[in-house]
Amino acid sequence: LALGGAALDVVVHGHRATGTGDGLAAGAADGLMAVVELLNGGKLDYNVTLGANIDLAGKTWTPIGKVVANSSDATKVASYEAYKGIFDGAGYTISNLTADTSETKSVASALGLMATTSGATIKNLTLTGVDFKSYEYVGALVGTTTGSSITVENVHLRDAKIQGMRKNYSYAGV
Repeated sequence: LALGGAALDVVVHGHRATGTGDGLAAGAADGLMAVVELLNGGKLDYNVTLGANIDLAGKTWTPIGKVVANSSDATKVASYEAYKGIFDGAGYTISNLTADTSETKSVASALGLMATTSGATIKNLTLTGVDFKSYEYVGALVGTTTGSSITVENVHLRDAKIQGMRKNYSYAGV
């Protein structure tokens, strides 16, 4: 499955589609958000390669992956749905990533381009205009990691504002 067309050129898991008839690409920002929906729908091991700059101005970002809170104590982790693939920005920029999950007083508020990763590789990417505010587990690139290390290569961050709101707590986002 892939996204393609004049407004968006993304390869997902080795496949590229042309045009926007696949129902996922309605422009670069909407197309990337559709890719995130696909990944979060159980394809967190898929590899993604960008083929264009993507401006998310006016959109509220939903991160790739998530931290699931314990049903009896939202400040405790029940499980991780972590991104495990390769996210290759191919030298392109994602700009204007914004989200505020700080009112969700829970580990489920994890926030970043990716909420959580395990063994993922993120490379050849620039993030600019990032504005994230989360209760905890927040970073521009990744909110938290689990299981195994993350590989980050040739990733640049410009103009970022990252806020964690939980008091007396440490934050370790990337």
